[in-house]
Amino acid sequence: MDMDQTRKEAFREATARYHRRTCIRFVEVEPNFTGVRLRVANDDPSICWATLGYHNTTSGYFKGGRFNLGSCMNLNHMGEILHNLGHVLGMLDEQQRPDATRAYYGHGPHLQVFWDNIPSRWMRSFTANEGAYTGSRYDGTRDPWFGHAPYDFDSIMHFPPTLYGSHLYETIPSAKMRNVGQRNFLSEGDVLQLLDSYRCRRRTTTTTTTTTTTTATTTGTTTTTTTTSMSFGAGGCIQNPDCAVNPWCNDPSYQSWCPIHQSPCPEPWCVGSQR
Repeated sequence: MDMDQTRKEAFREATARYHRRTCIRFVEVEPNFTGVRLRVANDDPSICWATLGYHNTTSGYFKGGRFNLGSCMNLNHMGEILHNLGHVLGMLDEQQRPDATRAYYGHGPHLQVFWDNIPSRWMRSFTANEGAYTGSRYDGTRDPWFGHAPYDFDSIMHFPPTLYGSHLYETIPSAKMRNVGQRNFLSEGDVLQLLDSYRCRRRTTTTTTTTTTTTATTTGTTTTTTTTSMSFGAGGCIQNPDCAVNPWCNDPSYQSWCPIHQSPCPEPWCVGSQR
């Protein structure tokens, strides 16, 4: 089916929300573009879904990934579009983390899952996946995150506790139930995962301020050099309680890092460059 303008508007707004908080930018290309791309279509209007991560195949448009907007018809479905764009970028469902339902390297479990209530088609989304993001190793002084990443009950990638009348799980602790499964915004944990996975680097610039003072007998010049941040990335992190142990997040400034060229980019879009 043809893609209508309402769906296009919703998709463009979703990509803009990712761009505003990370170094990732989606760039529209012509249909005859032969590089890596995400094909966005309305092939099946009854469902909204996307492929997970990058698909290295030469089978036509599938080289890269697919996104069927379908039932994500307009801005009212922004949460589901954001969720599926997370899959496009390689993010698994949060409850697929190995520490979700069991102890894992001293963390978890965070959910009590009622397995008998989970339909077979969703079972994989609750099964522990060792490839799910749980943090990363230290990668230098400009690394946006290292160590264990706390389980994110607020993640846009987390399933809600109830679907189609089935009660799927309880959170541990129970107080975390209040916002789990939300589809309103990218959480700080979502942003952090992408900053870390796509190597969005912090950057600083040096500014010099010269002040001239005059007294009755002397005139002096004082030069003060300070390091200030260039604003880009995870705004609002100062409200994150994890900042107590990760001081970088009070200074949410990042430089785009291009994994293709292994160098900083002049613009924060080249994670989508042709490979």
